[in-house]
Amino acid sequence: DITISISQSSLAVDLGEVKKIFPADHTRIGAVINGPSLGFGIRPFFVGVIPVVQYDNDISLNAALHGALADGQAFVANTEYAMFDKARAQVALGAQLGCALPLMRGGDQPTDRDGLYAGTRIKLLRGIAYGDADNKLGFITGDTLFANPVDINYVGYTRRASPSDGGFGAGLDLGAVWVSHGLELGLGINDIATQIGWKVRESVISSDTLSGAYVEQVLRDHVPFTSRIPTVVTANAAYQLGPVLVAGDIVNGVNNTQGHVGAELWTGSVAVRGGISVDATREIQGACGTGFRFGRFGVDLALSSHSRNLSRERALELGAGLTFYR
Repeated sequence: DITISISQSSLAVDLGEVKKIFPADHTRIGAVINGPSLGFGIRPFFVGVIPVVQYDNDISLNAALHGALADGQAFVANTEYAMFDKARAQVALGAQLGCALPLMRGGDQPTDRDGLYAGTRIKLLRGIAYGDADNKLGFITGDTLFANPVDINYVGYTRRASPSDGGFGAGLDLGAVWVSHGLELGLGINDIATQIGWKVRESVISSDTLSGAYVEQVLRDHVPFTSRIPTVVTANAAYQLGPVLVAGDIVNGVNNTQGHVGAELWTGSVAVRGGISVDATREIQGACGTGFRFGRFGVDLALSSHSRNLSRERALELGAGLTFYR
């Protein structure tokens, strides 16, 4: 239920369950997506082409607006109510060169996998598109709440670049895994000092108080700018318990840290999978799935929950995949 209380110089709105969507501090989302890669390998070396996509967003409210929307506090005179939004997205295409090889072997047999392995990947990047914005949307109440209409003010500082304005960049990935008697412990660090050069247009976009339209003022054009792709650190572990493989990881990514744990059981040519995770909003999510193998060809299906919506209610998504086995 939504309750609205109005008096001569006071307005209070209780949004009920809806007020849970307004963050107490910040709402942050983001990710770095590397792949899928198209390439080939020769012994420990591999080369390929890989797309790289990075995005992040940070939304926050000032204390007055948060109190009015999330706590049902009354709007008062001579007060600024504002929302802030910082967003960034970039896309690049990269050529990768890397290798993976054992640093130490622990077994005597050639088929023994025990040991310490390490790998590295160098990425040479060409920028495809870039954009960021630092936005502010709000209004200031007058001496009396209902005496005059409230003007909604918007101002945003933006940088953007098209494919023709993209430059070149580079980055480095490192990883290592220890294998011992069925236990695997891994650590990966992606996008170490990864950056891309651009020629950007810097603009200010604001609302015109007279016409109500949005007006863009270009400050500078074709300005040299270097963007950076955030580093993502992943620590994972896996252990074979008879027919069951148990695995988990912790990912420290863009604006959040997430954890996952799951298990897989193969019975003949059929796999059964299940797991749980902690998402960016600290909600516990679940997943289940199955897989079918036909010789060197496999089909996989999975169902997982998520809360990536405005109301943060759980929703379900279906995933499907194809696998080719050697």
